[in-house]
Formats: sequence, structure tokens, C-alpha cells
Amino acid sequence: MDLFGNLPDEILAYILSFLSTKEAVQTCILAKRWKKIWASVPVLEFNFEEFWRDCSAVDNYEKQRICDRKFEKFVNNVLQIRGPSHLDVFWYCNSFGLNYSETSLKWLDHVIILKPREISLLVDGKNAFDIPDSLFSCSSLQELSLDILSTDEIHTIRTKSINLPSLKMLEIQGVDLDNNFVEKLFTGCPALESLHLSHCDLYISDISCKVLKILAFHECYQCKKMQISCPSLESLVIDVYEQVEGISLQNMVSLVNAKLHLYMWNDDRFDMKLLSALSNVSTLKLDLRGASCFEEILKDDIANCRTFINLTSLEIANYEPCDDFYLVACFLKHSPSLQELTLRISEVRRDSLQEEPRKKKQRVVVFQREHLEVIRIINSGATYVIKLIDELRARIKTIGKIIMD
Repeated sequence: MDLFGNLPDEILAYILSFLSTKEAVQTCILAKRWKKIWASVPVLEFNFEEFWRDCSAVDNYEKQRICDRKFEKFVNNVLQIRGPSHLDVFWYCNSFGLNYSETSLKWLDHVIILKPREISLLVDGKNAFDIPDSLFSCSSLQELSLDILSTDEIHTIRTKSINLPSLKMLEIQGVDLDNNFVEKLFTGCPALESLHLSHCDLYISDISCKVLKILAFHECYQCKKMQISCPSLESLVIDVYEQVEGISLQNMVSLVNAKLHLYMWNDDRFDMKLLSALSNVSTLKLDLRGASCFEEILKDDIANCRTFINLTSLEIANYEPCDDFYLVACFLKHSPSLQELTLRISEVRRDSLQEEPRKKKQRVVVFQREHLEVIRIINSGATYVIKLIDELRARIKTIGKIIMD
């Protein structure tokens, strides 16, 4: 009995949408009806790895030449045969390459005509390619992911204008971004709510957007002093290798979650106001990895902070108890709603924690806290951690539980 034969075409097309396009196309050998069905699937997924895996050539460079040709031909043929039926999601991955070649993305013009809701492109940055301007003028596009993988160079997006009125989420990886691009982006994307930048070089001095709710920098290089002003922002991640004089946060009145990690190249203690703009957050994570200067800047900054009235969860990663207790003490004093404190001690620093505190001038915070629900200490295999706990107990009358991992 043909279990699938009795199902409507729409249901079968929905089922095929969970397969890669290469797998979906192969169903046409079942019966003539399936050729019509796969051509109406609202999801197209092209993955170069499938062609690489199925190729029997022994020499890798010959194998890549064959696979490049077959893959490009397959993408073009599918788009031609498929016709104008509705397209919801387009996903393209060609991230594997042994040599420098040219990757054609001209077929994107045809994809844009199909008015997709979501486009995801992942390409090898070693290859030369141009992104058609049509990608930045797709009225139906709500989600766009552009990942350029490369260990050699950072690419630049060259587009005359951006007109994406429906775009809500944008992810970019491996690209040079400057003020000109950002200005076009926020002008041409009035509905943009989520912006994720990864492994990008940021030549950006100003990010101002009234509707943006999520902003994340993941392992980016900051190449200019930057001001961020986003009154609707709810989530902020700043994980950057900092090369210039600071980041200024303004108008963070809606911010709920924040994570900060700045890797400083030098020990210049310039004035940088970060914590003072985060007084409304409920969850805060600070990463001190490789950034003793960043830690000192935070200590200077927090001394002038208002109360963190909504802060319930605080995590400090790569914390070193041997330095001093000042940063933790300030948060405990100025965060009346705090319920959970997590101190994540770096594996790299654990050996140094067997030593006594360094002999340096300590800043003292006088306070007594009534209660803290949870204290969690991760990577706690160090004798000085016991002294840290004693210091916490001396300043907190009751502690719900202490968890040591």
C-alpha cells in the first residue's frame, strides 16, 4: 500500500522541505507526480558538502574542480526547473575550498524574484565573489544571514543602497563594516530588530537605532571609538578585541540582558562608561579573560554607578580572587535584587590561585548584605577560594546555598 500516494501534494511538499534539495530532487524517480511536488517545495537547501561526499575522484584538487562544476550546475538547473512557485527559505552553503577560485552568485537575482522570507548564505572567503545588489533590495526578506568564512582576509560589502523594508534579523560574519554601510543599513531597514556581527572588522563610530532590540558583536575587532545608542535594545553582547579608545553606551533604558568582554591590546586606562549605562539589566555577564586593563576600567566605572535595581543574576568569568574583592563587593552593595552570583575562575589562572593575594593597594567597600540565594564558584580547585568564601560569608548574613564545581 502506498502510504504517501494518498496524501495531498501540499503535505508531501511540506515533508520534502525537511530534506536537502539534492535529496528532494531524487524523489522524482518514484513517479512523475513527484517531479511536480519537489518543484513546489517552499524550502531550497544547497550544500556543497553533499557533492564532495559523493564524488569518487582521488586527487583533492581534481575532486574540487569536478564538484564545483556539478554544484553550480545543480543550483542553476533547480532554479530554472522549479519555476515561479512560492519560496519561503533559501539556504546555500559552499564553505569548503582547497584553492582560490571564483564563486558565482548571479543566481541570487532569480531567488529574489521568488520573494523569499529567509536567505542564508555561507561561502568560502578564499574564493572571489560579488554579491548582487538585488539581495539588498528584496522587499519580502525578513531574515538574512551572510557568513563569509576565511582565515586570510576580511571582505567588504559593496552595495549602492539598501532597501529591505521587511528585514527583522541580520547576521553577518567575516566582513569589513564602516559608517557608510551602517548608515545605509539602518536607513534602509526600518524594521530591523536583531543584528549579529561575528569576526568582523568594525570601522564604526556610531550605532544609533530606535527599533533595534538585539545587538551582538562576537569576536570582532573594534577599529574606531564607538558610541551605541539604542533605546529599544533588550539584549547586548560586546565581545571585541579593542584597539582604540573605548565604547560609550547611551540610552539603554530597555536593556534586560548584557554580556561584556573587551580584550585590550595595551594597558591604557582611558575613561570608558559601560556599567553606568547598564543599571536596568536583570542579567549581566562580564568576562575578564586576557583583560586586566578591562577589569581596572570596570572598577573605576562601577564606583560612579547608580544602583542596579533590577539585577538578579551576575556572572564574572575568568575572575581571579588573588587580585582583590573590590569589583564583586561593589556589585553586592549596589544590587539589592541580586539572587545569584557566579564566579567562573579561569583554568589558566587556577595554579596562581594557590598563592596569597598580591601585595598591592586594595580598595575597600564597606557594606553588609542581608541575603543571597545562590553563590556558584566554577573551576574552584584552589585553596584561596576558601578565603573568598569566608570573605563573602563575612559580608552576607545568610546564603541560601554555595555550589562549587
